[in-house]
Amino acid sequence: MLHHTGGAPGVSTDITIDLSHGIGVITLANADYKGPALHDITLTILRKLPGQSMPANFSAHPWTQFQSASMGPRRAREEGLSMARELPHLDLTGTYDDVGYGTVTLCDASSQSDECRSVLDNFRLVDAPSTDDPYRIFGSWPSVWTSHARFSPTNTPGRYLAEVGMLYPTGYGRNTTPFAWWLGGALADFVVEEGVVKGFGLGEMDGKEGSVEENSVVWFSKRM
Repeated sequence: MLHHTGGAPGVSTDITIDLSHGIGVITLANADYKGPALHDITLTILRKLPGQSMPANFSAHPWTQFQSASMGPRRAREEGLSMARELPHLDLTGTYDDVGYGTVTLCDASSQSDECRSVLDNFRLVDAPSTDDPYRIFGSWPSVWTSHARFSPTNTPGRYLAEVGMLYPTGYGRNTTPFAWWLGGALADFVVEEGVVKGFGLGEMDGKEGSVEENSVVWFSKRM
């Protein structure tokens, strides 16, 4: 039995899969922190399906907890943002891909490509004067839940606090005031081998050991 609980702010999800019978149940709620209730619902549905014989006190094995300390604000506070700016400067700009999570294009304050100029122009409307900081990274991440991301360095070289969300450079509806809606933050670890950036891992899987690529919730490979 595999189990995943997570969700963005304002949304809760639960996925429970019965591997022995090849059956899975997905429940969604338009509200925060409803994971336990959704999990009870998924187990109730599975028990009522024909051929199921789970005991009443059965609990699914935790598969992935996306709301873990490794991805949340508490872990980021423990890590500490780098204010002294004494860390070695890495060129992390470029395009990164993940099959499931799409493409992220990262830019810094000195990026001159057409795409990066557009990204930085949008950020300057809602995040000035941070866009002039050479240590921060700003990205385009078009997806259902996100349009952009910003990365702030921590006290650990190669590790950043990544915040993801939606930018509205022309406002929304009749209100044309630029604004941003940030969903939350996760730690991003960039992997550099012999001076070459291989990619970055976003978030950490609880209790899993191995390389950054193996240990991350999501791994983005850099295009070479």
